Amino acid sequence: MFISILKIIIAAVWIRSYSISEQNFARTNKSLSILNLFNKNNCRCGIPNRQDRILGGEATKQYEFPWLAYIQTIKDKRVIPASLINDRYVITSASLLERLTPFDIKILTGLQDRCNPDVSSTIFSVKTIKIHPLYSALNRAHDLALIRLNGEISIDKRVSPICLPLPGRYYLGEVSTIIGWTTDDKQDSLSNCRPLKLGLPILGAKECAATSPDVNFYSSDKRCAGIVGARTPICKDDAGGPVMYRDRNGIYEIIGVLSDKNVCGPPASTAMYTRIPEHMDWIKENTRDAYYCIKL
Repeated sequence: MFISILKIIIAAVWIRSYSISEQNFARTNKSLSILNLFNKNNCRCGIPNRQDRILGGEATKQYEFPWLAYIQTIKDKRVIPASLINDRYVITSASLLERLTPFDIKILTGLQDRCNPDVSSTIFSVKTIKIHPLYSALNRAHDLALIRLNGEISIDKRVSPICLPLPGRYYLGEVSTIIGWTTDDKQDSLSNCRPLKLGLPILGAKECAATSPDVNFYSSDKRCAGIVGARTPICKDDAGGPVMYRDRNGIYEIIGVLSDKNVCGPPASTAMYTRIPEHMDWIKENTRDAYYCIKL
C-alpha cells in the first residue's frame, strides 16, 4: 500500500513539473496518463553512463548516451542520428525523411560505433513516420519527425530514453551538450565512427538570427548554440542529432534537434536547431501509446 501511494505522489509531482498553469496541467494529464508513467521496469530517463562534465570535443565513452539511435536508409545506407524519448519512439529532423516511407528505413539502438555494430545493438523495423503537420521544406519550420518502432525497446543501462524538457523554457545562457561526427579527412577514422561531444552556450533569438548559417532557414521555432564570431563544429551530417541540457543533478533533457542547414566550414556561424519545448503538445499527443520513463 505504501509503495502504491508513493508512486501516485511521484507521478503527480512529475506531471506538475510539465505544467506552468492549471490549463497546461489538464492538457498534460490527458495526453500522458499516470499509468503510462510507470512501465514494467519503473525506468528513469536521461541517465548517462558517465558523470563527468564535457571538456570539449572529446569522444563519447561506451554507451555514454544510451538514448542515441540511428536511422539507416535501406537503399543508400545513409545513417541519420535520432534520439530515443520513450520505449517506442525516436525523434529526429523531418527534412531528412522527406519522400521516405516506413519500408525505406530501419532503426538501430544500442549502437556506440556506427562503423562497427556490436552484439548489443538492436535493429527495428518502422511502423510509422509522423512528420510535424506544420513542417515547411522551404524554411525548415517545425523540422521534427517522430518514428514509431515496430516493437518495444527493452530498457536497460545500454539503451534508455532521454527526458523531455519543460514547456516554455528557453535555457538562455545555459551550456548545451551536442553530439557530432567529424567529416574532416585529417581526423582519425575513430572520430568518424564514434560520436564526439562538446559543450556550446545557448544564445538568444537576436544573436541566433544574426549568426545563422542561412537566415532564410531561421524560423521562429529555431534557436542556436555556439560562440559568436567563431566557426561552428556542427556540420550538415550531424542533422537530426540531439541538443541536450544537463541539469544540476546530471540528468539530461533533449531541448532541440539539429538542423540540416548547419555549415561547419567558413564563414563563422552558430549551430541552428529546432526547439523541442515549442512542440511538446504535438509530441505528447502523437506518442500516447508509449511509456515514458520518470525524471527524478
